Amino acid sequence: MSELQKITQEQMDAVGVVSAPDVLSGTPSENKSIFDKMVRQLIAPAYNQAIDAINAIEQTEGGIQAAEAERVEAEQGREEAEEARQQAEAERAEAEENRQNAETGYVQQAADSAELSESWAVGGTGIRTGEDTNNAKYWSQQAQHAAGGGVTSFKNRSGVVVPQTGDYTAEMVGAADRKLSNLDTPQTALYNLGAGVRPNLGDNCDFMCPINQRGKTSWTATYGDVTLFDRWKLQGHEAEISAQLISTGLKISMTGTNQGLKQLYSSDYLTTGEIYTSTVIVDGMLYSVELVPDITGKIVQYPGADFSCAVTFAIGKWNWYPVVDYRSGNRDVTISACKLENGKGQTLCYFSGDNIRIFCANQRKSEVLLDCQKHLWVPRRYGTDATIGYAVAESETKVKMVLSLPTTMRDDIVPTVNVDLTKLFFRRENVSINTATSLSVGAGRGDRLIVFFVGTGFSAGEIYDVYIQGSGAYFEVSCEY
Repeated sequence: MSELQKITQEQMDAVGVVSAPDVLSGTPSENKSIFDKMVRQLIAPAYNQAIDAINAIEQTEGGIQAAEAERVEAEQGREEAEEARQQAEAERAEAEENRQNAETGYVQQAADSAELSESWAVGGTGIRTGEDTNNAKYWSQQAQHAAGGGVTSFKNRSGVVVPQTGDYTAEMVGAADRKLSNLDTPQTALYNLGAGVRPNLGDNCDFMCPINQRGKTSWTATYGDVTLFDRWKLQGHEAEISAQLISTGLKISMTGTNQGLKQLYSSDYLTTGEIYTSTVIVDGMLYSVELVPDITGKIVQYPGADFSCAVTFAIGKWNWYPVVDYRSGNRDVTISACKLENGKGQTLCYFSGDNIRIFCANQRKSEVLLDCQKHLWVPRRYGTDATIGYAVAESETKVKMVLSLPTTMRDDIVPTVNVDLTKLFFRRENVSINTATSLSVGAGRGDRLIVFFVGTGFSAGEIYDVYIQGSGAYFEVSCEY
């Protein structure tokens, strides 16, 4: 079996996205192929080679099992022959007794029984069909051969030696053991198996490529919290704090104590007394710790780090802080990714040499987007003449718009619609009006939301194209905490 080769940094640099030009100039198909080039040319062959190695091990085990089945069959035959021999011997003994009691008339019977006993024991008498391949001696030899070519002594076991569990190690046959316990880390074992990675309880946790519906990339707060990209908030806590998305993740600049990054959940999302593992990659280093929150929460410092993680409960909501820093003074940290999961041990990433590899990185982005859109939906990216939907005028002063949402939003609060009404327009037959003065959110159901706008100049029963226009124009539906 050839030795499995690790994927090197040079190989990844050669076929990864990093090898592509900063500005893609190919066709759409050529541009898209750049993003799965590494998987097709590097990861898939390596993964298939690992599968072939595992299949080879299973084939070897199958051969051992087949040999064991043959040995068992041979042993059964030997036992049957031995039983027959014993029966014949009993008959011979009985004949001998009869001979002694009455020699006349029983001598021939005794001789016949003795000959039959010899036939079942070693064969060669010529009185029984197939006796040379159906006797105790023959089946004993077959059992020895099935056990390993006639081996009669192995690991202090003598006689008919058969293989046992523990006779051979994975190293002796050049393979990992069945539980992969002889690999460097349990995370490496999970990677090789391609299974065992627990779900991330956090949303949008890949900060090198996050979902960012609002499109903003830098934030500053002088006091309290500030909302970042989807699902995340920056905690300032009475001192200035700022953040910026860069190529390696989210760079946070702190100036005071009790500052960090957090995500909020409903009151039934986490469970007190349960074990959770919080993991984060900060400045290229991996930090992970287990914590068991009580009714108020739990704060635990990461081993080897100056900052902590926390799970707290306040105002009816759970708060997860993958990074919270209680030091003072100016300091910067860059967070690349994080994970909150049930149970002990992290499954965020594994090590390949000295490099950190994130499990499932850049995968299931569409599902991550839908999770984020349960809290925030931006139907169109901010810009000029961005169409939102259509509305029907119920009267000259009121229009009704039904929004089709991409997913069912949170149902524990009523969504809010945020829009600059001065940049909201209603168009019919190439004539636009900008008269809305207020809005209200009506009853919704599932993935639909009804919004009413009050204004002037509408024509009852007519359908209007609704759009935003102008610098800084925005429209969003929010169920954020």
